Amino acid sequence: IANWVHDTLVSTSKNNLVSEWTKSIECWRTLLERAEMADLDVPLEAKWLVDISEVQPDRKSERSEAIENKVVNALVEVMDLHATGYWSCVREWHEKSTTLSSAEYSYVNRVIGNNVPNDSQAKSLIAIRDKVKAAGMVTKLDKKGQHKLVS
Repeated sequence: IANWVHDTLVSTSKNNLVSEWTKSIECWRTLLERAEMADLDVPLEAKWLVDISEVQPDRKSERSEAIENKVVNALVEVMDLHATGYWSCVREWHEKSTTLSSAEYSYVNRVIGNNVPNDSQAKSLIAIRDKVKAAGMVTKLDKKGQHKLVS
């Protein structure tokens, strides 16, 4: 049977790269179809492996959706912090402590200038929030809901 499998894989490979062909679900479906046509005894487990692959696109879309939600949540949080003056506090605190890199400082200034960050910048800004908090920056909300540095 090993020779039959090898010959079938080689003959059905569309791009002559059998190693790439065998990574596709289409390859294994083709192999199973040909095995059944040749009246070979195909174990039930092999059929399950091919059938379970139909669930994988859902898993991938769930992961993609989770990543997208995380990015959207980061962007919303960055803009919510901007609306309450948080990033101005970060800039003020940095000017006293010089904790941020020049790139981080420029991201903070862009948000303060009402520029909506891209996905990567939003992620960096969340990291900046965590960094300054870990370095000792403390803010509190005043009566108007605006962040103020705590001395």
